[in-house]
Amino acid sequence: KKEFLKHLSSQISLVYTGYQQGRFSYRATNDVNGDGLSSDLIYIPRNPSEITFVQNGAFTPQQQSDAFFAYIEQDKYLSTRKGQYAERNGANLPWFSNLNFRFLQDIFTNFGKNNQKHSLQLSIEIENFTNMLNSDWGVQKRLVYNNGGILTFADRGGVGGAPRYRMPLVNGALATKTFESIIAVNQTWRMNFGIRYSF
Repeated sequence: KKEFLKHLSSQISLVYTGYQQGRFSYRATNDVNGDGLSSDLIYIPRNPSEITFVQNGAFTPQQQSDAFFAYIEQDKYLSTRKGQYAERNGANLPWFSNLNFRFLQDIFTNFGKNNQKHSLQLSIEIENFTNMLNSDWGVQKRLVYNNGGILTFADRGGVGGAPRYRMPLVNGALATKTFESIIAVNQTWRMNFGIRYSF
């Protein structure tokens, strides 16, 4: 806050919010290990020879395999754990950052019989100022695959009874990325103007 010319006062404030959006586990659905639970942590194969896919609608096993390993390569967590099992809650959702901006301009003077102070305040507030600067900033992310369910167990028709899988579809397609932006009004920047007279 800065006062100047005896009748003016300007104030700028920035409020930062940042937090980890959460953790999740990479898993397969449909009870791979037969323990009665429909969700199991996945083994992250080193190469296509370690996992078998079956037809999934219009998508062939080869198309699913190609998409699955492309997904692994672009994923920060999976790409570092090939040949290992996924850890429970081992993967992180992206860090979220948000900045709010506020500017106040006061114009004041004393007058009247009692030399009373009168003030006119003009204000500008920008919520999610980061999103105003860049449309990719200040936007929360969510998993493309709900709760990390990247594989669906199909059967044990592989060599030696090895499990076979399908790669779940997202809106009728094979996923290519881990996260997507949440599209909602509260994810965009908003600007408010105000005026206040005090005496």
